Amino acid sequence: MKVSIDLQEGFFKDKVTIFEKNKEIYQAENIKTRTQIGLAASFEAELTGEKTTLRVVVPTRRIDEKKEIELTENLHIGVTVTEENKLEWKLSEAPFMYM
Repeated sequence: MKVSIDLQEGFFKDKVTIFEKNKEIYQAENIKTRTQIGLAASFEAELTGEKTTLRVVVPTRRIDEKKEIELTENLHIGVTVTEENKLEWKLSEAPFMYM
């Protein structure tokens, strides 16, 4: 199932790797949130099953977190780095709006 994943607030010159189960589905360096719109990067991934586990690794922040996600039609996932260097996950059936 095709899923949209947005890296949103809190990224600053970070390396980010995202895995579905143990398979790498995204990797980029120098990820930086554009504060005017609250978006750092966006991509689509083909995920499998009814449920899956996503793992987001941001070594520049010592973040390595997993989240089990139920896959649904038109799923959009937003990931934000908080001030405490934790991940905040947002799940939506509608695309996130950026201005």
